[in-house]
Amino acid sequence: MNPSDKIKFQNVLTLSPREYQVLLLAGKGMHMGQIAARIGRNVKTVATYVQRICEIFRLDGYRQVIAFGAQYLASGLRREPLTPANARYRFVEVADDRPRHCSDTIVPGSKSGARLDRMVANGME
Repeated sequence: MNPSDKIKFQNVLTLSPREYQVLLLAGKGMHMGQIAARIGRNVKTVATYVQRICEIFRLDGYRQVIAFGAQYLASGLRREPLTPANARYRFVEVADDRPRHCSDTIVPGSKSGARLDRMVANGME
């Protein structure tokens, strides 16, 4: 990891969980329609998330979001909640090479987090 990566990606900590999920999926090269289907949202909703990401990182379009997301994934940085009770995040370095799923970004204690826990318990993830 390059020490300047934490500075470059600092605003990742301010993204909402859904915006963060969209950034990760875009970084994997998925199109907005694929992302919409994956997260169960409308394409226009995904486009709104992409627009917010563009505003936060001063990007000029979806292609730059894809490139920025790919750079973020390659940096080895990920964010995790400091505590389940608040929306603040900190960076962690990914120590292993196992594929990361966007479901890893679901906030613990939320409805989505409970649904994910049930899916994992049933071996459905």
